[in-house]
Amino acid sequence: MKKRLFTAFICLLSGYVHAQSAYPLKISCQKNVTNDTVWLTVVNPIQQKPGTLLVTAYQTTAAKTDSFYLPVIDTINYYGIVIPANYQKGTLKLRAAFFPKIFEVSGMVLNRTNSETINALLITKNQRIYNKTIKLTDDKQFTLPGLIFENRASLVFNYTLANKKDKPNILIKQSPSLKDFTDSTFSTSIILQEDTPVSMDTVTAHNDTKKTTGHDKNKSVLLKEVTVTAIKKSRAEKFNKEFSTGLFNDGDERVVDCLDNNDILSYPDCISFLRSRIAGLTTTISRFGESEVVWRGKTTQAFYIDEMEVDLDQILNINVADIAIVKAYPPPFWGATGGTGDGGAIAIYTRRGEYQRENAVNNRWLFPITGYSPAIHILFDGK
Repeated sequence: MKKRLFTAFICLLSGYVHAQSAYPLKISCQKNVTNDTVWLTVVNPIQQKPGTLLVTAYQTTAAKTDSFYLPVIDTINYYGIVIPANYQKGTLKLRAAFFPKIFEVSGMVLNRTNSETINALLITKNQRIYNKTIKLTDDKQFTLPGLIFENRASLVFNYTLANKKDKPNILIKQSPSLKDFTDSTFSTSIILQEDTPVSMDTVTAHNDTKKTTGHDKNKSVLLKEVTVTAIKKSRAEKFNKEFSTGLFNDGDERVVDCLDNNDILSYPDCISFLRSRIAGLTTTISRFGESEVVWRGKTTQAFYIDEMEVDLDQILNINVADIAIVKAYPPPFWGATGGTGDGGAIAIYTRRGEYQRENAVNNRWLFPITGYSPAIHILFDGK
């Protein structure tokens, strides 16, 4: 039976506090003198379970909303909410809800298998933070332990005793989810800087500018007839435009077509295929006995599958028949995290939708996972 929420919180700013939680959590907030940061202090009694705080911020002047998760694992937790300069006027409304559980992933293997275990690999910022064998129940279900990591990560599943190119078909669920945060535990309104009135001199100058730059309807120019010739795009070009986003659209990228070119099927892995297509790309063995990709004299460390960060092992183990295009970014690749783009990057995009091979089985074994915000969170960053 769900417990009814009730508690009290202290806000150090003008505003109001709404408290209705059975969890003995105490939250206070304070804006700094430079008007660019709000500090949250969350006190979690020692006997209380670690949990997750969902914070929602609404900026009234810009009418923008930002929601993010924070881990509550210590008795006293401090977080900073940074307000960018163009959002430091008006009012900032903060709300928070707590759930006594750290992020956890559970799932089920959907395809038939005799394996009693499955391997789970969690990668963030090109670092393996979790790589273990998980035991399956009789009905092929599993649960990963609670993990704390920042921003986003890639969760990769493989069979433990099978061909690595034989991928499982997985269904996962991450909890707690948004629907679990049903009761607000903290709410306040923070007054930021007042809007600066616009002077009449500024308005007059603006109107004068409009008069001098206005369009004269009595003047017109007759344009010459222009003939536009369309060039039909290849399937690889269409795929790249449809599925590449953000920093993965780079002017220096090299796109290798694997949709209408089956040469990749003659190679054991993607990297061996790329060595035959990209000058200067080689593979070596590091002093630790692990495979490395070297491009233009620098070790490539940034690897992606469907724009999710993975490690080289996952690139080597992907079935070449599932690849739609491969994009290689010469050094440096600015989209990589943690300075891993000095040696360039390699991004694999898998076939999907109309681009799948005939009679192909599209198993899901690679997932993007939402993590926690850093302790210093910048509002509306990247939105």
